[in-house]
Amino acid sequence: MTPHEIITAPYTIWTAPLGTAFPAVGEAPGADWALLGTRGSRSVSQDGVAVQHLSQFTTSQTAGALGATFGFDTLGGMRVQVRLLDITLEQYAIALGGNAVTRTRPELETVGVRSIGLSRPRRAGAPFAVLVRGPSPYFGGQSAQYELPRCLETGGGADVVYRRGKPTGLALQFLALEDPAATSEETRFGRLVAGYAVQLIEFEGSTQSGVLGFDGSEQSGTFAKED
Repeated sequence: MTPHEIITAPYTIWTAPLGTAFPAVGEAPGADWALLGTRGSRSVSQDGVAVQHLSQFTTSQTAGALGATFGFDTLGGMRVQVRLLDITLEQYAIALGGNAVTRTRPELETVGVRSIGLSRPRRAGAPFAVLVRGPSPYFGGQSAQYELPRCLETGGGADVVYRRGKPTGLALQFLALEDPAATSEETRFGRLVAGYAVQLIEFEGSTQSGVLGFDGSEQSGTFAKED
């Protein structure tokens, strides 16, 4: 049995304007979603994509107790970090807070150029949505994805080093912000969705037979057909 829960494949990162609907698991991202890196996962360093859950926990002790009597979170959140081996200006601009890439068309005997400003804006730019997608831990061929509705890029201060024998990289960091449209406390920063087995059913009269997947398992048999 294949251990699908052991993930060794790289994940990809996509960005889209704030409010863009997330694609369903198994569906290709729509036109509004931009793949990070010219070559997707092939533009990511071997460190891969790191998803960090941030927490700062504080405890308190009452006068009559020898140890902590209760605790509470004082800081929470999450962020996604990646080192991108892609120095095209479109990707470089992400590390600079989304600076615009200016293009000058090539003309006869004149080279076309692209340029960006090198200073980050004084204030953070507009939040945007981030999708982090890769294999599902439940079933082969299915996807899992982190859906982060509101993010900012906050890692553009890292050094960009040009050296012999090693690829130059951009250190990017996407910090998740609280989503005011979240439907529960648990989804303030987004959610993680993972696909599992597809239901494959053949109908024969009053019964249906085939394979059903429950929580990643496979079950074969004949089941009563619902009218």
